[in-house]
Amino acid sequence: MILRRRALALLSLLATIFYLFHHLPTRQPHTPSPLTTIHEETIEEAYKYFGFARGISIFQPDNYTKDLVLPCTPKDDVSWLSAVPPWLNLIPKVYHVPMTSSSTPPPGALRVPKNKGNEAMTYLTYVIHHYDTLPDLVIFTHASNTAWHNNDMHMFSTALMLRELNYHRAARLGFMNLRCHWDPGCPSWIKPHNNRYTPDKGEEMYFHRDFRKLFPGVRLPETLASACCAQFVVTRERIRGNTREEYIRWREWLLHTDLVDRYSGRIMEYLWHYIFSDRNNRTTAVCPSEYACYCDGYGMCFGSEETYRKHLASGKDAADIEKQLKQYVEEGPKKGEDMEVREDIMRQMKKRIDEAQQVLMKEIDIARERGRDAEVRRREVGVDEFTEKRGSFLG
Repeated sequence: MILRRRALALLSLLATIFYLFHHLPTRQPHTPSPLTTIHEETIEEAYKYFGFARGISIFQPDNYTKDLVLPCTPKDDVSWLSAVPPWLNLIPKVYHVPMTSSSTPPPGALRVPKNKGNEAMTYLTYVIHHYDTLPDLVIFTHASNTAWHNNDMHMFSTALMLRELNYHRAARLGFMNLRCHWDPGCPSWIKPHNNRYTPDKGEEMYFHRDFRKLFPGVRLPETLASACCAQFVVTRERIRGNTREEYIRWREWLLHTDLVDRYSGRIMEYLWHYIFSDRNNRTTAVCPSEYACYCDGYGMCFGSEETYRKHLASGKDAADIEKQLKQYVEEGPKKGEDMEVREDIMRQMKKRIDEAQQVLMKEIDIARERGRDAEVRRREVGVDEFTEKRGSFLG
């Protein structure tokens, strides 16, 4: 019972972080504060205190050195980094990105030469400055803790994804997208030969022109595909597969291109997997199955692809009801509407949402329990996708 209360306390902390960043107005930025989670100096201590709660990884300890690289404008709040525990062995590298030419960075802040190209400017600047002193793994993310493009089953939380990620898989693959869901980006997204505007991917029409500037003399690919949205892990070896001079050239293109940030940033977004692949055999598509990503990548194994799809469908149904309730509340009562009936309708909708969420969380708990067993993961994702876990004591 005590262990369950502690597990709930950890989940409550993570849920609170999710709620604050998702619902509260934008606040002034903060410098990352000391870790506020207790009993988490080591994964052994965390597991002993919290049990196998959400945010406690089955893949730890992994002993990799890691940098976490993210851009931060004066409007961003990165205090969610306090939910990243010491046992992850992860060092934040927060880059100050000015909103105006008169913006003053905090003392000692890492800086980019210009606010251009969205997160790509920060990513390239980090690589250029740290090329000779890279850790084993580098995690590149956005500043916000919650975003629509984060994984559904991690409550859209970057902190929770980082806590549960299988860094052994990232080390084995060399490049790993944090996002499991294919849409948008996979299985075949960018058509570089297309020079006409396409809704939802306006950057596509500029690839045929700018790819040649970024990779002179290289044949233009037929397609480029990887799950959005420029949040990934890459190894030191993959980064050094390109020269520092190449990264400088790519940043120069970003600094001087006539494209708006939305398009220049997205061109880089759908090139990262290409950049961090074997330069003698560039990879044009990185689209592992969503199921393998969740099972081998985060330790959530649902038993079958069909069960996973049913879980996603149930989650969508619950989200649809929540949207309907929100709309019902925002529209307010209609003229002559029976208020008792209205209140009863809202109570029933809330009940359906609560019941669905409880079922969904239970299914995830069961999937995580399955994922603790390495043989289960091997059987469910297959030998090619399975990553041998080294050094964990959690099963």
